[in-house]
Amino acid sequence: MKYRRLAEYYERLESTTKNLEKIDIVAELFREAKKEDLEILALAVMGQVFPEYSEQEIGIASKLMRKVIASAYGVSEEEVLKHYRDSGDLGLTAEHFAKNKRQRTLGMRELTVEKVFENIRKLPEITGARSQERKIGIIKELLVSSSPKEAKYIVRTILGEMRVGVGEGTVRDAIAKAFGVSPQVVEDAYNLLTDYGEVALIAKEKGEEGLKNVSLQIGKPIRVMLAESASSM
Repeated sequence: MKYRRLAEYYERLESTTKNLEKIDIVAELFREAKKEDLEILALAVMGQVFPEYSEQEIGIASKLMRKVIASAYGVSEEEVLKHYRDSGDLGLTAEHFAKNKRQRTLGMRELTVEKVFENIRKLPEITGARSQERKIGIIKELLVSSSPKEAKYIVRTILGEMRVGVGEGTVRDAIAKAFGVSPQVVEDAYNLLTDYGEVALIAKEKGEEGLKNVSLQIGKPIRVMLAESASSM
């Protein structure tokens, strides 16, 4: 899937505060998605890059992101900081400078969801000498190839500040609606897998029966399931 298409879905999600509408939008996205993108998208709509069980963290602070934006769009860090102070959202700041960027990469290719998340998932692995410069380069590669709208959501994803109002409950219900399965069965499978990306893929390929057959996997912690309080003893 082209990343611009995902950005369009993000924009629709951001434009409504109604949870039922958000469920419909996410379900539509899941139905449209190809198999190879679905696992990423189920996490992406919640602003996640890695499944819940993963201990990996992107680890990019706003100060470093301001450097990336300045470098990508050929402006000073002071200009970036000023806009950020006014907007309170580095995603909007990136979008602003992308609209007026002074640099443009020749022959740049249209971004895909796979490419964006491939780059972002490299960030936690970069350590040691010149790690900051290498991280800047990986993010900058995405920004110089992105449209203003894409830049906004790439920056927000990296910072973990999506602002589209989608949580686990929305994703659970969207998977159920998209693939005609029970929300409770979706949640039960998630409690065992702690990965809505994997749950969505199973629902798409194997339906409710596939979700019911989910079992514990070595190396993956299960989600703590809180017992309901008994009404009487």
